[in-house]
Amino acid sequence: MWNGSNGEFIACLGDGHVEFIFSRDGSRLACFTKKVHSLTLWNGDSGYFIGAAKDVGDVGDVEKLAISDDGSFLAAASSDTVALWGRAGRNPLSHIDSIEIRGRIALAFSRDLLAMASYIDYTVKLYDLRSHTIISTLRLPVPTSLAISPDSTRLAAGCHGGDVRLWDIASIKAPSNPASKKQSNRVWALAFSPDRPRLAAGFHDGTVELWNTDQAGQTIASHKLHSNSVTSLAFSSDGEQLASGSWDKTVRVWEGRDGSTSTVIQYTFPGWLRSVAFSSHLLAAATKGDITIWDRKTLCLVDTINLSSLSVLKVSLSFSMGGSLLAIACEARCSNASNVTVWDIGGRAVIAAFKVNSNIRRLTLSPDGSKVFAEIDNGGFRFFDVYTGNAIQQTGRHDLSWIPNFNGIPISFERGHSSHLMGWFSERYERIPLLHFPTEVGISRVTVGPSILVVECEDGRILLVRP
Repeated sequence: MWNGSNGEFIACLGDGHVEFIFSRDGSRLACFTKKVHSLTLWNGDSGYFIGAAKDVGDVGDVEKLAISDDGSFLAAASSDTVALWGRAGRNPLSHIDSIEIRGRIALAFSRDLLAMASYIDYTVKLYDLRSHTIISTLRLPVPTSLAISPDSTRLAAGCHGGDVRLWDIASIKAPSNPASKKQSNRVWALAFSPDRPRLAAGFHDGTVELWNTDQAGQTIASHKLHSNSVTSLAFSSDGEQLASGSWDKTVRVWEGRDGSTSTVIQYTFPGWLRSVAFSSHLLAAATKGDITIWDRKTLCLVDTINLSSLSVLKVSLSFSMGGSLLAIACEARCSNASNVTVWDIGGRAVIAAFKVNSNIRRLTLSPDGSKVFAEIDNGGFRFFDVYTGNAIQQTGRHDLSWIPNFNGIPISFERGHSSHLMGWFSERYERIPLLHFPTEVGISRVTVGPSILVVECEDGRILLVRP
């Protein structure tokens, strides 16, 4: 160590140190020594040794090191854990806590908070240094850097795409309102009941919730019976049943009006559930390896369709009105394209198969099974003739009530540098921007109903929006 003002030698701290970091007030200097897996703390003015933490295991794989403003806390991040050290009794560098967080990590301290960012989980976690608890989890796209203002009032995060997000720390620490109580539990699936007063949501922790949308999102039921993320939801056409598929490789069937009486289908699935769909008398569930079909009332197995010949990343299902046909869109793993197949349930045969040069976000089969309507990943819409596979135009003279729509207009969410809801007007054959979301809102998905929009935010909030 040298004096930064006059260059005078202060102290020799030994060898083998590979990273140094001063506290903001300069009173402490922390060092990380990979050779002996140790962290050491020194007086920043005199260079006197204060304390060390040795043989601390995974610290040998430390990727980030941070120290609090006054030097009283030291944090070291490995690939999946942030280890926190501080004073305990006479030991100036005692292990206090280990906080699990996946992926490459950025760290920042304030007087009473430690902020941790992961660009694998897309989260920024705020940890209270006094209570040793995580008090908030913020979601944003690919966070790569963090900073907290010297007065501890502002938190800034830089994202891989070039965005910078700024928060007021006091508002983050304020008690959450009911609308944001699921802040750290990401929504993976949403579905409206056919008559639209109910909305089902599936969460990352395996919870399924049912809400009344006519009464400001009143919770009808909430159950955590899946052991992993809920990836797909579907209501039956009469609204009497709700099916949920999960990464735990199970399908549960719920009473669709009050969310009660969950039944687990006794079937060994080969992988994660990707999609579920009802017809008037059938239930289908897809993994990337096969599609299984049951009788909706008895839950007895009807048929299995094998998808092993396709390199499938994502599957979407849609029945015709009577349930005699099933449309299957399989997103290819290594290309921006989808294979569409229409399967005759009774005849156990493929009646049409064609390729779409886009990833399909949602597929809807017409009541007579002659056309499919596809919402594609760029926010666009396409009609296809089932028997030829050709894209076709649709005019206002045809009945389009079977297409998912908002007040009669097909709606898609287009996400990019700016996010819009796009409307498709059949008489103009083009998409029209209808609603713009500012970048700072952080919208990840929009689900559309005939008279209501459900907006999922990156921080875990769900907003119900009416015109």
